[in-house]
Amino acid sequence: MQRTMDDRYKDFQAKMAGNERAQRELQRVLDNSDKMPEQQSAAELLPVEEMEERLQYINVVEKHWHDNFAYLSQKPGEAYRSFNDAELSALLHMDTGYLCNELMQWTSIESLIQSILGIPATLKFFATKALSAEALQRISKKIPPLRPPSVSSASGDDDDEKEATEKRRSTKLDSSGKAQRNNYYAEKRRHLDGHRCVLTGTRDAQVCHIVPFAANATKDGMDRWHKVIQASMRLFLQERPGVDLYAEARLHSLFGFEQGVSDRHWNTISLTPTMHDWWGRGYFGLKYIGTNDANVQDPNAVVTLRIQFHWMPWRCRKLGQKPAPLGRTKEDILAAISTSCGQPSSWQGEPMVAMSRPETGFNLETGDVFGIHIPRRHMEKMVEAFRMQWALIKLLAMAGGAEVVADYPDDPEFLDENWELPGRKALRLAYIDIRAAVAEEE
Repeated sequence: MQRTMDDRYKDFQAKMAGNERAQRELQRVLDNSDKMPEQQSAAELLPVEEMEERLQYINVVEKHWHDNFAYLSQKPGEAYRSFNDAELSALLHMDTGYLCNELMQWTSIESLIQSILGIPATLKFFATKALSAEALQRISKKIPPLRPPSVSSASGDDDDEKEATEKRRSTKLDSSGKAQRNNYYAEKRRHLDGHRCVLTGTRDAQVCHIVPFAANATKDGMDRWHKVIQASMRLFLQERPGVDLYAEARLHSLFGFEQGVSDRHWNTISLTPTMHDWWGRGYFGLKYIGTNDANVQDPNAVVTLRIQFHWMPWRCRKLGQKPAPLGRTKEDILAAISTSCGQPSSWQGEPMVAMSRPETGFNLETGDVFGIHIPRRHMEKMVEAFRMQWALIKLLAMAGGAEVVADYPDDPEFLDENWELPGRKALRLAYIDIRAAVAEEE
């Protein structure tokens, strides 16, 4: 007797008993063949319970910016603009207690405004592909393709300090003073990742930077990245309790003192070309959640960072168009975020952002955890790089992705060359002059 489709389905269900993930994948197909893989919900990345209170604080900050615009920016009043989506997203992700404390005195509010105004340029620099041709010319040249990997050592551990130092010093500068890519560290990363994409397990993956190579390829890039770090420190407060007074110093020590340092194997992972591109567009983020064998004392022992994959919130927009600006109410903000990206119901539907894992056939979903290998002595460095990536990728997604960020200016719109509000600088210099005059009279 011929078996019916229901019989086959029951047999398949029996085989999949106890495999919750497989059952969920099958049920998704049966319920709705057009249903998208799980996306990051807005509630998971935005403090929805505090949204109304937070928006009240944001209104206070924005009103101070409006009322004092001419003094702070040293520009005519008609040049005023309200906070854009990148700046609003930064305020939405700040620790509520810290944000409230900043409103207690006007000097703190102005310091906060100064930091927030640096966020659009920060995100544009982070999503390097969004930089203008002129900015890329200033910061980093077109990077040549890496050579195929050579045969790795049997151990895969770091070389001794002497050889590692010699290899590190082999980083070359071109005639214009820009750092060239160091294939030695790329090969070490390929070996640590098993010559495969860490998310899909497929071969021929690209070695991708966590913090962009442009951050320290040139002296100009290093100076700019230091300003980026200063502008984005408050973003880390969401993930860490209290005010982390040393975060800026740690990040600057990692990425601000040596050209080409972003090329190190503790700042790279292997991804397929598609996932590499999507990462830079803010379609997904990688969140550090812990380390296996973190208490191992041997500095050469390889430990495993646990990284959690997250599809980022998708700003509602039609194919090829930018999303509408974010509103200023909780309802407006949540309505601007979709639970899916694309509608592939037919060949005429919008293309989707989704990826499957070949070894299982299951979709890559928010919450999936992967291991990234790194020698113990470099563990803290890689953790800091992932934390900065996670803080910035959330803002990039909430702002509408690299497509929106590309329209922002390369440098902060209302800040001077040192990323400082001209009005605050003028007031500080005037105060210094007054103090000097008083001292002379005494």
